[in-house]
Amino acid sequence: MVRVLLVEDDEQTCTAYRQILEHHRRLQLVHTTGSEQDAFDYATNQEVDAMILDLALQTGDGLTLIIRLQEYYREKEKKPLIMVVTNNASQVTWAMAKEYGADYVIPKVHMDYSPLAVLSKLEKAYLYSAKGLQDMNVKKVRQPKAYIRRHIEAYLNNIGLKMTDREKLIIVESVLKAMDWKGSDFAQLSKEVYPIVARKSHVSRYSLEKYIRTALRRSWNRIDETAKQQLCPYAARDPKRKMTNTEFIVNVAKYLKG
Repeated sequence: MVRVLLVEDDEQTCTAYRQILEHHRRLQLVHTTGSEQDAFDYATNQEVDAMILDLALQTGDGLTLIIRLQEYYREKEKKPLIMVVTNNASQVTWAMAKEYGADYVIPKVHMDYSPLAVLSKLEKAYLYSAKGLQDMNVKKVRQPKAYIRRHIEAYLNNIGLKMTDREKLIIVESVLKAMDWKGSDFAQLSKEVYPIVARKSHVSRYSLEKYIRTALRRSWNRIDETAKQQLCPYAARDPKRKMTNTEFIVNVAKYLKG
């Protein structure tokens, strides 16, 4: 197992990483912190193979942490692989992070960014690192569909969605298809994605919509308020406005993709 230290101060992002890593076959989350000093202390006193590092921290600074770790590991045989993940859009900052000692920099502003994509890249990058190879353009590792389905199911359970087995099958499959969907119009998604899921689930499109709607109605008062704000801010503010099936499917897919 590759022991991963997550240095990130956004709790929502940390939760997304935890949900994925809970069932990961090769990556193990050993510690999470939003503090530069805590991250430095953990990395220098415990066994850490890789670090996911956000540059903007609750206390301290990610760039300073990289410099400190570079100095500490200067005389060591092996240092953790450092993968910087940042909202900072400055290429100067990205170059500084690489110059100071980061192995990879993944901007959150890129279209294909998501915690799942970061971990896929980390897994492949660590294999290169362990073999003493360098590849700045590490190919994305495609996670098995069964693994992504488990990640979707864990998220739905975590926000409080109560589903029957049939509802779960349909909703998870709909989110999975929506994650691969390239369009932007909600109505078009329902025309393109729902028929595929309906055929696979051996139900009519009408029944598919009914299964999703029933689960949402049953669970609306149980869904975490933070999740409501993320997935349907209008409905969260107006009790009379309910989240539509397609809003829910699309926004869950967008959240899980990052």
